[in-house]
Amino acid sequence: MTTQNKRGLRLGSADTPRVLAAQSNKVHRAVTSILTLTALAAFGLAGKTFAQDASSQSSVDKEPPKLEEVIVTAVNRIGKAVDRIPGAVNVVSQAEVAQNVAMTEDITKVLEHQLPSYSPSREGRYTFGETLRGRIPLYLIDGIPQSTPLREASVGSYFVDQSMIERVEVINGPSASEGLGGQGGIINYITKSARNEGTEVNLDAKVSSEFHDDRMGWRTGLNVSHKNDLFDIFAGVALVQRDVDYDAHGRVMGVDNFDTSEHDLMLKLGKSFGASDSQRIQFMINRFYYTDDGDYVQIFGNRPLGLTDSGQPGTPPGTAQNQVMNQQSIEYRNNALFGGNLLIQLFRDTEQALNPATIDPTKQDVRIAPVGTLLDQSEILASKKGVRSIYVRPDFLLNGLEWDIGTDYLQDTTEQTLALTHRIWVPPLKYSSIAPFMQLEYEYGPVTVRGGARHEHAKLDVDSFTTIAPYNTFVHGGELKFDKSVFNVGGIYRIGWGLSAYLSYSQGFGLSDVGRTLRSVATPNQSLAGVANLTPILTTNREVGVNWRTSRASVGAALYRSYSPLGSTQSFDPKTQQVFIARTPTQVTGFELSADWKALDKLTVTGAYSRTVGKTNLAAGYPLNVDMTADKIPPQKIYASVNYAFVPNASVMLSSTTYLGRHVNAGVISLSNASLQEDFGGYTLLDGSLSYQTKRLGNFTLAAENLLNRYYIQEISSSSINQVPSGVNAYYLSGRGRMVSLSDSFKW
Repeated sequence: MTTQNKRGLRLGSADTPRVLAAQSNKVHRAVTSILTLTALAAFGLAGKTFAQDASSQSSVDKEPPKLEEVIVTAVNRIGKAVDRIPGAVNVVSQAEVAQNVAMTEDITKVLEHQLPSYSPSREGRYTFGETLRGRIPLYLIDGIPQSTPLREASVGSYFVDQSMIERVEVINGPSASEGLGGQGGIINYITKSARNEGTEVNLDAKVSSEFHDDRMGWRTGLNVSHKNDLFDIFAGVALVQRDVDYDAHGRVMGVDNFDTSEHDLMLKLGKSFGASDSQRIQFMINRFYYTDDGDYVQIFGNRPLGLTDSGQPGTPPGTAQNQVMNQQSIEYRNNALFGGNLLIQLFRDTEQALNPATIDPTKQDVRIAPVGTLLDQSEILASKKGVRSIYVRPDFLLNGLEWDIGTDYLQDTTEQTLALTHRIWVPPLKYSSIAPFMQLEYEYGPVTVRGGARHEHAKLDVDSFTTIAPYNTFVHGGELKFDKSVFNVGGIYRIGWGLSAYLSYSQGFGLSDVGRTLRSVATPNQSLAGVANLTPILTTNREVGVNWRTSRASVGAALYRSYSPLGSTQSFDPKTQQVFIARTPTQVTGFELSADWKALDKLTVTGAYSRTVGKTNLAAGYPLNVDMTADKIPPQKIYASVNYAFVPNASVMLSSTTYLGRHVNAGVISLSNASLQEDFGGYTLLDGSLSYQTKRLGNFTLAAENLLNRYYIQEISSSSINQVPSGVNAYYLSGRGRMVSLSDSFKW
């Protein structure tokens, strides 16, 4: 039986879903068009604002009013104004982090939205395929390295709850300011501290749902800070429960983790002393714990049938996957040492990450069980300790000359085991380095020039071991030594009226995934020194950019090219069904543009665009004409948002994220006879939130992620290394459907 409404739509007919979908798409396109046009208006009208600001000052002093300086520590660890840095530096504010908390528990979503060239979020614990300008970045917390570059675990960004973050500082592209892993850029999470005299308490709570069975998540967090004449203290606790995610078709998403629990405990204790509190000592401890609740099992999809990975209720085999991160640090600062600033930081960091139990070819051993029946799960254990030190002396020898000098020491031990059968998959990789560095900066009027070098004196120790089946190869251990120097030089010219231009050249140092390389050695009696793939990666970045910033608008644009003569890419072998490391040249070029415009006192518009192109080759001697895979290179991105405070205590935010289609390597076959063709259709997602500040009950926010419930396939699914010829495999992933959250943040 059917009925007919006033517009002639036959409800209940077979055509109803198609018609409703068409109408939904029209609404989706209309809202997207409005947001995109608004963002373009921000770019265009920003120029008009610039002209108005300039003309309004011409009769007085030819310069706009001085703006509040934005200080970051990511460059020299002490603090530097962004308009003195020759390079693309982003700062994600605490307000932007808080807005992300109200929307989602995915910490990398805020990076996806705020960094033009950050790739799409994986929408879960694992960050495989998440890159910055086409390369894996180095993640830090208060300067402490968190990534595991010796055996990339793809969980490097999940080590602290968002409620503990004060801001995020980002150096885009290879950087010589840090050591191992810095060839992809630096993302430093700066955690909260007690800033104001007296006691402050912040309590937040949130519930979220997709209105399906088993979908009611929640979080709660409590931060307490106190500061007086004797000491200051910050303490934080966060508890998060994430239930099963569904896509827009109501199907359980087949992510690596389903319903999970996590908590984070942080304590920071500091004391300032000396004349005018010029000296300070601070202690920090943080423990982040995550575990799968263990009541859903994964179901692999089928690409030819268009069936994505999913999950169903059940008890997963093995032990529930989990992750434990512990960080401790002690730092000493002296801001009046011989006219300069001294920072010494001692740190220790440990990580344990247990992955899901699976049956796959890489874990089979006929001596233990028949092929195709052996279940196992890998576990990565990593431990880091070290010292970071720097002394910054302004006006050294002459006015305007700054001298930075320091030395870093790092010990990193990483191993990978198969927990159920107690096999060594990757033996302990013992990496240590001493890295002295020096930077000189000279400022003359509107020009700042900065340059320097860092020398990595490192060694890698590995004990002899035998690889697991199917290789079953004995590898002679030993010691490898690396001596590499990385350089940087750049200059920035502050033209006037908030406009500046910069040029920069920088290098980054790293190693390929040592663990994956060693565990797949197939040459009998191979020695560590004979493994060519362990050669260090040296990445060089050249960049030119312009920035313009006034009290009401800002625009930034950057054009860059980074090149590694011996890079690191992943390739798929269809015979062994395994992914291996290929050392081929890699070149990444890109353009990024961002802008924000305060159109009215209560209306702010932001927008961003990025395009990244990565090229490599099939093997040595081949031309550089193969597009890099989607797990490295993101598609073109257009981001736009509007924030409007329509009444004194309320505001509304609407944002749009568009990824354009990416179709590369048509008909290209690798030397291992695997197809490298990748096809990604693209998608657009809308998010929205409504906030209201009450006098007594805090700040309430109603938020919706994927507001229009758009169905889409995650971009990582198009990577050729995730496409098995049989068609039945993991990493064919749909995206999250509409998620509605209600949160309250209360401060007293």
